[in-house]
Amino acid sequence: MWNYMASVAGTASSLDLNDSAGNSTGIEFSISGVANENQTSGNGDLAAGIGLMRDYLRIDSGSSTSPVSVTGQFSGLVVGGTYDLYLFGQGQYMAPSGGTNRGQNSLFTVNGTSKQTGWDGVVGGNGLFEESTSLLNQGEYVKFTVVAVDGGGSLGGVISFDFANVVPGGASPNPVDDFADNGSGGGSRYGALNGIQLVSVVPEPSSMFLGALGMLSLALRRRR
Repeated sequence: MWNYMASVAGTASSLDLNDSAGNSTGIEFSISGVANENQTSGNGDLAAGIGLMRDYLRIDSGSSTSPVSVTGQFSGLVVGGTYDLYLFGQGQYMAPSGGTNRGQNSLFTVNGTSKQTGWDGVVGGNGLFEESTSLLNQGEYVKFTVVAVDGGGSLGGVISFDFANVVPGGASPNPVDDFADNGSGGGSRYGALNGIQLVSVVPEPSSMFLGALGMLSLALRRRR
């Protein structure tokens, strides 16, 4: 279930994220320093009619040579629990046909590791929804595996990430390569956050069983 939010006065929050069945979870998400981008008539180079592309959160650094970063946070998680975090980020204009507003992909950072969304190179999209792993394997979303830390008080377990526009040059570049080059030799002043997924990672029963067998074997050896 891709969750998405609308912003109010620069702060986006969903007090209760939904699970894969559409039920509320009690897990909270918040992010500040963003604006809501609503494309009621479609999304420029991207196909119309896709809900996550019609309404997304946007950051604006004011310049295609300057990065800006904001922080998003999940709370209400299990402290020490492991989660797969999926972040989908594509703005209104992706085709690199020139102009500093083109190439509106996003850079996400979790625990010092940065990953960048990209573009499939087909105006209107190629119909595939794929993970972005490198310049040669670009996709619409990135994935992190993260352990929730203790946020203290009522926050419970928390996971945080940084969300930035992509600027490969200038005085403060944040990646080496721009996966969705705008054709003008610079990055984009905009970044987009269209949707999020947070999936709890649970060990497979077979793995748990093998672990139990190993412990039993060790106990028997000690008895002998």
